[in-house]
Amino acid sequence: MSIIITCRQCSKRFRVDDRHAGRSTGCPACGATLQIPMSESTSPPNTRANQRNVSHPPLASSLQHSGAGIAATVIGALALFLCWVPFVSVVALVFGFLGTIIGAVAYITARANRRTALAFPIAGTSVSLLAFIIAGWMSIKTTEALDTIFGLHDGPLVALDSNTQAQPTDSDSSGDSGRGSADHWQPADQIVQHGNTTLRIMSLIVDYVPLPASLGRPAGPSGNPSLMITVQIINASDTQKIEYHTWAGLGLAFHGRARLEDNLGNNYHALHHDLGDAPVGRTLSASIYPGRAITDILVFEPPIPKATALDLILPGLNVDADEGVRIRIPTSMIDWRAS
Repeated sequence: MSIIITCRQCSKRFRVDDRHAGRSTGCPACGATLQIPMSESTSPPNTRANQRNVSHPPLASSLQHSGAGIAATVIGALALFLCWVPFVSVVALVFGFLGTIIGAVAYITARANRRTALAFPIAGTSVSLLAFIIAGWMSIKTTEALDTIFGLHDGPLVALDSNTQAQPTDSDSSGDSGRGSADHWQPADQIVQHGNTTLRIMSLIVDYVPLPASLGRPAGPSGNPSLMITVQIINASDTQKIEYHTWAGLGLAFHGRARLEDNLGNNYHALHHDLGDAPVGRTLSASIYPGRAITDILVFEPPIPKATALDLILPGLNVDADEGVRIRIPTSMIDWRAS
């Protein structure tokens, strides 16, 4: 191919082979020096234009900070500070959960927008999640401490059978606490009157626990047999209703959890006390009106064969009472359907 050039000196036009593109030559007519231009086929690519069209990741110094990520970091730091304080850890639990959600959303948004830095979303999510875990652990430990306080602080109780009138027992006269003589424990085969509340042990069964359907799990029996204690709670008042909260001690609410130990000093853990693991027949909470009754199921590890008596401690906080109830259960009352 040839290139047509025009001399600026004499205005003559002539052809030059494109092999000489980019070189200098003399005008055949006047001898002036001419620069042979580049043809389209021999022109190098427009480097600057191409560089403008190439997408490069922005430098770290040019990235924008995520406002939501900063907020998640601040909330998480506050939750991490508060989570170690008893009672206040419940507030930290809420802050930790909120910060985790905000941080996760900020991270997803920053990943979609390549001009937003990931540092604050990652930091906010991590700190908030850590605070949430610690706050949950602290809340559980605080609840267990309250269970111990309200469960062991027992006052005068009244044991009834169907033929006798209520007579208070002088449980404070001996000064004993915890496990003591039989006078300090109400027999399980009698009705126990405690203020406006009447308690009755309806059944004691060792068997597989019936569980309702839950997320990812069909309804059916538990994997291992457990001791199921069915308790009836009756409102003996004529004028006051009772706000009952299960003695299973669900979740992180500050209500007492029942405790069980035997005459050999063994303690038995409460089972199936989570919301997604509650057995069929569990009463989470209820308003018991005068003259009405409800039942609740408490689940524990099965007792060892050598035990002859079980001591059930029911905190009074769960039935609007200041004092707790202690009931002694002979193991001979247990119906062993599975082992």
